Order: sequence, then C-alpha cells, then structure tokens
Amino acid sequence: MHPQIIKLITPNEEINIKMKILIPIGFLLLVAASIMTAQQPDLKKLSSPYLGQKPPGLTPELFAPGTISRPDYFEHSAAIFSPDLREVYWSAKPNDKRDYKIYFMKMVDGIWLQPKIASFCQENEYYQQFALAPDGEKLYFTNGSKWSYVEKQDGSWNLPTGISPKIISETDANIWSFCISGMKYGTRRSIFRKPGKRPGFSAC
Repeated sequence: MHPQIIKLITPNEEINIKMKILIPIGFLLLVAASIMTAQQPDLKKLSSPYLGQKPPGLTPELFAPGTISRPDYFEHSAAIFSPDLREVYWSAKPNDKRDYKIYFMKMVDGIWLQPKIASFCQENEYYQQFALAPDGEKLYFTNGSKWSYVEKQDGSWNLPTGISPKIISETDANIWSFCISGMKYGTRRSIFRKPGKRPGFSAC
C-alpha cells in the first residue's frame, strides 16, 4: 500500500475556502429574497377602501395589479367588497394549479392585510363561483358541484351549510345574486338527453 499524503492547510487558507463557498450561497439567497420581495405588494400603500385604487369610473382599468390581478394567477371572478369596504373577496388559482379558491383581504387599522384563502375552503376542492349577501353576513359559493353558504359569527365564518336539494337537485346551479330586500336570484340549468345525441343543458 502506498502511504497517504495529507496536505495540511493553514487557518488563513481554511478561511479563504469557506469564503469561496459562502459568498455564492449568500448571493443566491439575496437574489431569492429580492424576487420574493418584488412579488409582494406594498400593503402600506393599500390604505384606501379600494386597495389604493381610485374609485370606479367609466373607463375600465386593471384592478389592483400585483395584489388581486397578478400575472402568476388566474382570476375567476370580480373583486367583491363587503358593505363597509373593509373586506374584499375573489376566486383565483395559481397558473400551475387546477383548483380555484376564494381569497380575501381585510383592512385593519387602515391597512390591508396580506391575501389569504378563506377558512372554509378545503384542499383538493375548487371554488369557482360565489356571492356575498348585501349585509356581508352570508357568503354563498360552489364547492365542486354543490352550493353551500357560510355565516359570520363573531367576525369569522362558521362551517359551511349545504343549500336545500329542492333548489339545486338534478341541475347545474350557477351564478347567484341578492337584493337588499333579501330576495335571492340564480341561474339553473337542468340536464337532459335527447335520443342519439350527447347530453345537453336547458335553461329553467
């Protein structure tokens, strides 16, 4: 066997080797932090009732770019505000995901908090459509093929309650809207099949 030759390094050489390893790692971490910071909206600027946007006018404009309207997300609804303009809800999903979720933001002490997924949304289920009651105390939504609703209790949403099967049985229930009087309106399509043809839909 040949004797092994071990090269001893001086403390200064050891420091130089560690610096050569740590400097690239530190640079990569700095770049990653810069990218994450750039993607986060400056919530301090979002202090008005419309997330820092000017009030609605006659000319259509992209709403809350970088916060609600994001290039890495696909929105499936408009932004819906609560009556006091302190909460906003919308349905969206990341571009690389399949399931839509209901996102929301809340204004506390004049500043909007970070967007979050609503507490009643479950994993592996999609939430494409929803409607907020005029008083902001109930929120109706689709959970897959089902319609459900949640109610506010002590400032938080309770557990979902399913809509009566008498309303949506054997149908494809769609968009709902509400009147201040309490009346609820929605579209409903019944499924039918013609002989020799593929299944279709008929408005009810």
